[in-house]
Amino acid sequence: LAVLVCMATGEPSAPCTKPDNGDRYFVSDKQQYDRFHMCDETGLAAKFLCEDGLVFDTISKQCGLPFKIGC
Repeated sequence: LAVLVCMATGEPSAPCTKPDNGDRYFVSDKQQYDRFHMCDETGLAAKFLCEDGLVFDTISKQCGLPFKIGC
């Protein structure tokens, strides 16, 4: 699935913490279901926006259809 980088404001639903293994990970947005955040060893690294009509799935860490995710 294609994902757009978003420069809009927003807050992660959980604070970004330094991962033990140094990998990046994704966190949903606090208010907007189609926005999510990438965290890495530096903290909050980037914000992304799902394609129109899709929402971020916190389990699969991918964008998907709202009726399949239960949003």
